[in-house]
Amino acid sequence: MSHTEDFLDNFRAAVASHEPDRVADCFRTDCRFDLPVHPARSFTVRDQARQDWCVIFATVPDLRIDLVDATHDGDTCWAESEYSGTRPDGTPHLMRGVTVITVDETSRLRAARFYVDFVDTAGVSITEHLAAQTGGAR
Repeated sequence: MSHTEDFLDNFRAAVASHEPDRVADCFRTDCRFDLPVHPARSFTVRDQARQDWCVIFATVPDLRIDLVDATHDGDTCWAESEYSGTRPDGTPHLMRGVTVITVDETSRLRAARFYVDFVDTAGVSITEHLAAQTGGAR
């Protein structure tokens, strides 16, 4: 099994445990998280990841991650995942997307480019969405 496959197995098991410290242990202390679509949310260091997972588990206590597909190449993998669960008020939580992950020789996350976002359930067509984003056809 490759280091990236090890990481994905360990990370999904850590998330299933709902223990922020166990999740944070999957990352290097100097890990880097980039959110290219939301650059101001990017961060470096494992302690920030641990804090984030504390918030995540408090707001989605039954969170689960399903791996849809993954491609592995050396110390890098592309993982398509679905993050689902229920928030304390009973509303569903659903996110989907791809994360590009680089790991070290101990199978800990060195860097991630997180292309995951909330699933839009509004039922808006692509035409309606583009019109709203661009101010309509001109």
